[in-house]
Amino acid sequence: MTRTSDPKDVVREAMRRATDAPPAELDRLLERTPELLREARRRRAAAVGEADLWSTLVPLIGRALPALAVASALLVAAVGWRWSKDACDPRNGSPAVATWLLGSETPATQDAVFEALIASQDAAKESTE
Repeated sequence: MTRTSDPKDVVREAMRRATDAPPAELDRLLERTPELLREARRRRAAAVGEADLWSTLVPLIGRALPALAVASALLVAAVGWRWSKDACDPRNGSPAVATWLLGSETPATQDAVFEALIASQDAAKESTE
């Protein structure tokens, strides 16, 4: 092949070489296709045999994980509902939810407005008792 800078010459040369090449033999490929498929199946089966534990566990975990998430969410919701019902019941002597969230029986925050709100709620609760 001669070196030229003209793209048309490069294309002409490539087309000339392509027509001079022997024709493609698809018969051999078509004859060997069943053998190639058998070999691929054999290799796939060997790979699955090596990773048999993971190939069994991954789909099982994939199916079980959403069900476990739903069950966990329902359990958390039930416990939260029951706790909030007990925590807000003045007959139990339990502290208010806001007090429990702040972490002590006597709330001490850096926010004066919030402290005044809690104090007014505590005073209202004491007056109703």
